[in-house]
Parts: sequence; C-alpha cells; structure tokens
Amino acid sequence: MLYVAETGSYELPVKGLQIETRFGLNPRALEAILRKLAQQGILQARSGATGGYYIGSTQRITLDQIFLPFLSLPTSEDFIDPVWAQRLPPVMNEASAALLGALASIDLNSLLQEPVINFEI
Repeated sequence: MLYVAETGSYELPVKGLQIETRFGLNPRALEAILRKLAQQGILQARSGATGGYYIGSTQRITLDQIFLPFLSLPTSEDFIDPVWAQRLPPVMNEASAALLGALASIDLNSLLQEPVINFEI
C-alpha cells in the first residue's frame, strides 16, 4: 500500500508486475490482495495498456481499513473440541478488536510523511 501510495496516481497507476518485481511477491496472491483492496474502495483499478492501481480515496485511509478485509476469525463451528469452541473465539475477537483499534489510529499519509516502517529486506 505504501508503494502504491508513493508511486501511483490516476495518471500513472502502479502495475501489479511492478509490485511483484520490487517485492518478490507471488503474482496470484498479490492480484487477490489488490482486487480485495479495490473492492473495498481503498484502491482503484484501471484496466488496459496504461492500467494499474492507485489510491482510490481522497479520504483518510487507516491501517485497520487495509487489514480488516483480510481478517477472518474462526467461529465456534470451526472447532471440534467444545471447550475450544467456547473459549477461543471470544478471546480471539477481543484481541482482534484491540489490534484493529490500534491500527485505526495510524493513517497511510502519516506513514508516508514520516517513514517508520522499512518493508525492504
């Protein structure tokens, strides 16, 4: 997301191949991620020879908005053991809520203005 935010625009969107090459990502997995972010309105996708991805909103985008579509927590039906089915989902939901609450306070622009995370290895 930071790479798309830094380098992409409507006039010059970032191609999936650019992201794959720069970060060594699996093309199928990356495409699924980009498609999901586009469905959420976080990214916009433009097709064709000059197509690619760019940030889809002028509104504040927070990290919880980026992570939430990918967060799937198990439900009690996912467990065979009734003890796990009763105890684990509430704990996981509470932990997830705490994580998303913390991520909601961090917006994409603040990471661009003050880079605090280095994604390159």
